[in-house]
Amino acid sequence: MSLAAAGCLAACGSTIVVHDRLACDSGGDPSSSSGEVGSSGSDGGSTAGGGSQGSSGDGSESSSTGGEGSSTGDAGSTGGDDPSAPPQPTATCPTLVDGTVTFCPAGLAGCRDAVLVGVSTADGGGPLALHWHGTYATPAAVLASDSAAIAVHDMTLDEHGVMALPVADADALARSGNAYPYPWWIICDPTESDCTREDDFLLAREIVACAVEQELVDPTRLTVSGFSAGAVMTSHILDREGYYAAAVSWSGGLPVAYQPITPVGSSTAVLAIHGGATDVFCANGHCTDFAANSAALATTLAAAGDVAVLCNHGGGHSSSMGSEGASFLALADATTTHPWAAYPFGAPPQTPGSGGAWTLDHYCSAP
Repeated sequence: MSLAAAGCLAACGSTIVVHDRLACDSGGDPSSSSGEVGSSGSDGGSTAGGGSQGSSGDGSESSSTGGEGSSTGDAGSTGGDDPSAPPQPTATCPTLVDGTVTFCPAGLAGCRDAVLVGVSTADGGGPLALHWHGTYATPAAVLASDSAAIAVHDMTLDEHGVMALPVADADALARSGNAYPYPWWIICDPTESDCTREDDFLLAREIVACAVEQELVDPTRLTVSGFSAGAVMTSHILDREGYYAAAVSWSGGLPVAYQPITPVGSSTAVLAIHGGATDVFCANGHCTDFAANSAALATTLAAAGDVAVLCNHGGGHSSSMGSEGASFLALADATTTHPWAAYPFGAPPQTPGSGGAWTLDHYCSAP
């Protein structure tokens, strides 16, 4: 472990290994961390900045990952010995086309769908943009009304790449005790017992593996992103996989005590975006502070040596700064250091010759 990582853990008291990373030991309950902000007195509590998914251009959603817990069970696997190498298909890949495609990776009891965009125009040199939607959303809904998803979509087509949006498992949405229909298995309320399944990670690896096998995308330009529950899913992927060139988390992160410290053999560049003090969601007796979780994600990854940028757009729980996130993904290449690593964060805004951009100068920093 590096000295920087050791410094981050100085206040832990004790540490544990979560998947393949060292983290603070909070007593075994990842949903009880300094990233949470007290207790909600009712199941349906909402906070400033909330709204219905797809009700505005920023993609605000009424439910998020207030009950998100980070499993400390079996670590994920990329299907090979090198966590920084793209995965190999575990089953015969379907022929990838635009629209809904069914994948049947080994390890799943059945098959799962994903919506693909850009396959017909992909030239093999563009990125793969894996994008996870939030609670109460669908791939079609976010492509129609979520500013982040739309920006990633447009960037992907401009770069002649492929965008892939996993479809949530109906069984995950219908879990007993899941008062809010969290779309991804690993995201659930503290009272929910069935939140350790790796199904969504198996699906993600198969999507990546098949897109690379069919030479639709550049394997050095693999990216992952999401908003709210989708951003938490993105953060969990950073805890497991090392082959993504970049990741963007819009209002995500993991509970602070379970933030990753030592990357899994990767140099994934990470942009963590949050909406400030009102980027909070309360449900089922507890709250999640996405600003704290996002800040901790960026800080701990930066301490471990990864390129990490933290942005606060101040707009509450929304997917604002979509174009900045999409640009971050478009510039990423696993063979080179991300260009934003050299950005003059902290310089006086709009200094002549600094190469600064107004949004980055005013809302973003390098932890």
